[in-house]
Amino acid sequence: MATIKNLSLSHIKKQDAKKFKEKKQVLLDDGTVKVDVDVTFRTSKKNQVVADLIKLIQEKVKKNESVTGESISAAMLSLIIKQFTSIDVKSLNTLDDYVEMFIIMTDNNYISPIIDSFDKTELQSMIDYVNEQLDKWNVEVRKILEEIRTNEGVNNGTELQ
Repeated sequence: MATIKNLSLSHIKKQDAKKFKEKKQVLLDDGTVKVDVDVTFRTSKKNQVVADLIKLIQEKVKKNESVTGESISAAMLSLIIKQFTSIDVKSLNTLDDYVEMFIIMTDNNYISPIIDSFDKTELQSMIDYVNEQLDKWNVEVRKILEEIRTNEGVNNGTELQ
C-alpha cells in the first residue's frame, strides 16, 4: 500500500501550475497580433472581476450617475477580458473606461473572437457567478437602505413627540 503524504504548499503549487498553466493563443488582425487566453479560470480572478465590478458601480452611484444593465454587462465582459487574457488594460479606472473598451473592441471586431475563444463552460460559469454575486450584493444594499429608512422614520417620529 502506498503511503499517503500530508498536504504541503509545494504540492499545492504543483497542482496549481498544472491546473492553470494552459493558455490558448488567439490570432487577430490576419495573424499580426495575438492574445493569450486562460483555458481554466482561477477562482481568485473570478472574485476579482466581481470586486472590481462592484467597486466601479459604487463609484458611479456615489457621483449620482446612472448605471444601466448594458453598461454593467459591457464592463463585466471587459473585466473578464482583463483578468483572463494577456491584454494590458491597466489604464482603465472607471465604469465608463471599461464600457468604452468594450465599445472600441466591438467596433474593431475584437470582442467576438476573444469571447468565442474562452471555454464555453468556464465563461458561462463566470457570468453566472458574477450575476449571483451581484444579486447577493443587491439584496444586502436593499437591506441597508431599508434599515436607514426605518431608522429615519423612528428618528422622525421621536422628534415629533
